Amino acid sequence: MKDYKKAEIEYEKKIAQDYNCWYHSTPIAKAHDHDFVNYLKKEIQKGDRVLDLGCGPASLWSYLTKIKGIELVGADISAAMIKEAKKLYPQGKFMVANAEKLPFKNEEFEVVICSSVLHHLPSPQKAFKEIRRILKPYGKLIGREPQNDQFVKETSPSLSGAIMSLMHMIYRRQKTVIIKEPKIHQFHHAFDIRQFVDDLASYFVVHDIVSKFPFSSLFMRVSGLFLGRIILQTDKFLFYYKGDQFFYKAVKDGYDRIEVLANVNGYLRELEKSSQKPPLKFVKRLIWLSIILDLILPKK
Repeated sequence: MKDYKKAEIEYEKKIAQDYNCWYHSTPIAKAHDHDFVNYLKKEIQKGDRVLDLGCGPASLWSYLTKIKGIELVGADISAAMIKEAKKLYPQGKFMVANAEKLPFKNEEFEVVICSSVLHHLPSPQKAFKEIRRILKPYGKLIGREPQNDQFVKETSPSLSGAIMSLMHMIYRRQKTVIIKEPKIHQFHHAFDIRQFVDDLASYFVVHDIVSKFPFSSLFMRVSGLFLGRIILQTDKFLFYYKGDQFFYKAVKDGYDRIEVLANVNGYLRELEKSSQKPPLKFVKRLIWLSIILDLILPKK
């Protein structure tokens, strides 16, 4: 077994019991999950066999199990994660599996979901090849991954500093406890979105890609539905700016590859243009947020 697989299994063993609480329980984390599930369920039809690849401790199953008429299978490289998943869904179909060598026959699934999975691998190509193998003709790969060139990293130091100051003010006022994660191994990484599209297009027709959550991703530990809603709404002021993660859809066959890829590249060009423009409406929103939150959040 390669070093990265050993490192990943060891890392996930340490966090398996706390994973859903740490990463899927806050209002903003739940909203991000809900947004992703709404994005993917449009592509799922009654009778589909769906693989949740890298399912973790069944993190999305509270949503996925509500999609009627599908056969849902969960797979993860970590036995510890699968153990936690089975505790939550004793009747669910779960198995330990390596994304680069899946234990399924050719063309078994209509849909494969990869929710924040591929950035755990040194490179996604082997996983793409295996996913393509197990998908039926016209099968769909739907996923999300972290993005490395985010708005907050590319914007001016002054604006980035203002955003971080707001985040620290909220966390301080709410007395937020920051998670003490075990050290993440060296193979974890965020993607360059253009490179990811190029790699994906080598195996699939890239149908859609969209960058998400340029602001709210910085406030994942915020508590309270009202505050969470205000922060989530602020993402709309940065619609064409690069977010913390991106959603994507790809199809095994069946679309005009050149036409669809042209649309995807058009969107990526808009992201590049926007990153060079000052987000004036967002700046006004940020000032408004700092004033309102200073008034409503307890100061002791």
